[in-house]
Amino acid sequence: MQTNSRAELLRYPQSGRRCSGPGVLVLLLVASCSDLPEPLLAITGIEPAEVSSRIATPAVVTGRGFFATVRVSLDGDQPTAVDVGFSIRIGDTEVSPNDVSVRDSQTIEMTIAPGLPPGEHTVVMISPRGQRASISQGLTVLDDAELVLFVEDMPGGAGVPVERRTLQVDDTLHLYAVGRRQTDGSFLSAVNVQWQCSGPACSLDRQGGSEAIFTATRPGVARVTAQHPIYELYQTGNLTVQGPP
Repeated sequence: MQTNSRAELLRYPQSGRRCSGPGVLVLLLVASCSDLPEPLLAITGIEPAEVSSRIATPAVVTGRGFFATVRVSLDGDQPTAVDVGFSIRIGDTEVSPNDVSVRDSQTIEMTIAPGLPPGEHTVVMISPRGQRASISQGLTVLDDAELVLFVEDMPGGAGVPVERRTLQVDDTLHLYAVGRRQTDGSFLSAVNVQWQCSGPACSLDRQGGSEAIFTATRPGVARVTAQHPIYELYQTGNLTVQGPP
């Protein structure tokens, strides 16, 4: 019995006919396993489902069938090639391959670049084997006029704005820059900002990013400012530090 000198290795889900146990690498040979079904590619959601048109936003695509393709030469004349190159298109815009990363068979991470037109967009995914999946109106791009910057005390929109606070020397306060919709205050995404601290009582562990840690170094009053080129800056209330100098 003859088989092709080239075969493909695929990680298959626990369904359909298999050449070995579930969830392992399966060698597809034309003669013995040619009727194995391909994993069904599907997109079930995108988080966050709303993003700004002017800031880069990390996002997670969930679904099924996010499997890499491995090509092996049985003659040994070609190097083994692993293809994890899923391509994603948002409306008419393709996401850069450098901004797409497969976490597992049900999760893909991507960064949504700024510049998308406001409105609802269909998201299309193409697997390394050419399968296509889409989710209609899966992503909404908001106009920047709808967005407001806040500095809050918990990530992911779970916190409240940092206004007046009283701390003791050596206390720390975690700060998170978030974008919210102006209309209803709902959380949109974390925002990378430039952090600045004013007053003798403060120290920040970093100058840029979506979060920072304020340390109360000595008695006094401090305020922390988050700046972004698109949003109006946000400044915390007075952070009053008490205790021995």
